[in-house]
Order: sequence, then structure tokens, then C-alpha cells
Amino acid sequence: MTKYTVRYILSSMTKAERTRLQIISTASELFNWKGFQATSISDIESAAGLSKGALYANFKTKNDLMVEAFQFSVRLMLDDIMERVNAAQGAGEKLAAFLGYFSENYKKIFSRGGCPIANTAVEADDTDAVLRKKVSGVILSVRDMLVTIIRRGVETREFRNDIRPEQVADQLFSLVEGGALLAKATGKSDFLINAVQNATEVINTCR
Repeated sequence: MTKYTVRYILSSMTKAERTRLQIISTASELFNWKGFQATSISDIESAAGLSKGALYANFKTKNDLMVEAFQFSVRLMLDDIMERVNAAQGAGEKLAAFLGYFSENYKKIFSRGGCPIANTAVEADDTDAVLRKKVSGVILSVRDMLVTIIRRGVETREFRNDIRPEQVADQLFSLVEGGALLAKATGKSDFLINAVQNATEVINTCR
């Protein structure tokens, strides 16, 4: 999504729609940084520069906002990833583009509190069934995308025909998400950088 597109969308919104988007955007960052349970309604309203009670004028419950904030964060992330993947040629380049998002944007990822998929997956297990289902759907969707790319690589003989696409996809996704989670927990980006390097080696063994 380009800056022009964002400006156009914002200019076409009503004041109420812009306020709602502001709440979702602000909440997505706070939830990603502090966690859902540790983030209060007043935290969100204060960070968004809104008056007390403004949040409940737009969302029935905090859980409703939590789900929309997660979808907002993931959409931003996946739009960037898919733009890179779709621009790449060949299975190997597409997988490299997927990994490249994490290696090239790790500073941005940490400035936003880490990967929203990994962060929310941990907390959703204890909070909300609806959010847990949303997180599961995103994880399976990304996995399916990776499996499709790897299968195509086998079909075009870019990858060996004795590899298991599902297993390789799980390795790649688990490495980067695990690396992102450990990097956030320790404050050391090396965990994510090393995870991407290890994932790249996994791809090379498939050739």
C-alpha cells in the first residue's frame, strides 16, 4: 500500500471512520508491545488522543477491538510480504523474498513490538477463542502459501522431488516466528537474523 493510497483512503473517510481507524491503529501497536491483558482502555484512548469513553462509542467490547487490531497489524505485514513474494521469480526467489521481509525489516518489526502473529499466538491461547481462531487462520494461510511455492519448485525441478513441501514450509515458518519471539523476549535481534540464515540454509538443502 503506497503513501498516496493511504492518503487517498484517509481523505475519503468520514470523521467517524478516521477515528475508528485511529483507535485500531493505536491499539494494534499497544497490544503488540504490552499485550492485550496489560493494555487498558485508558491507555488506548490516551495514546490516540481521544476523550474518555470514545473507544466504547466505536467498539462494543475490548475483545472486539483486540480482534480488529490483530487483523490490522497482520494485514500490514502480509501485504508487504506478498508484494515481495509476487514480484519474485521462481520458487527459490519467492522463499528468499519471504525471508527477506524479516531480515530487512527486523528494526521496524521490533519498533512495533515484534511480529504480531507470534505475539498474539502466545496470548490468544489464554484470552479469547475468537482471536485464537483468527490467529490460527493466519498461520495456516501463510503455511499454505509457503507449501504452494515449494510444490511449484518441485514441479519445475528447482527443488528436489524427494522433499516434503509441508515439512519444509513448517521449518521455514517456525524458524522465523520462533526467532522473532526470542528476539523480542531477549531484546537481541541476533535471534531473528540467525533464524533467517538457518531458514536460508534449509532452502539450499532443497535444491
